[in-house]
Amino acid sequence: MIRIGQGYDVHQLAENRKLIIGGIEIPHELGLLGHSDADVLLHAITDAIIGAVCKRDIGYFFLTRMTSIKMLILVSYFRSFGKRSSRMATN
Repeated sequence: MIRIGQGYDVHQLAENRKLIIGGIEIPHELGLLGHSDADVLLHAITDAIIGAVCKRDIGYFFLTRMTSIKMLILVSYFRSFGKRSSRMATN
C-alpha cells in the first residue's frame, strides 16, 4: 500500500529570532516566531509523515498549546516520530 501525506507549517516573521529552515540557520535580520525553533520545512515534512501514517497532524503529537514549556527541538521531532511511524505503518 502506498501512503501519501500532505503537511504545511507557517510562522510569522519577527525581529530578534533566528531563521532556521531545514535545520540550517540562515543569516537574516528577521526570523520565524514560534514556541519551538519554528523550522517550517522540517515541521511541514513531519506533518506530512504523520498524516501519511495515521491521519493526524503534528499538533496532536506535539502540543502547541503548551506555551510555558519549550517545544521539542527539530531533531526530537524526527527521532520521536520515526519510532512511532514505524509502528503505525504496520497497523
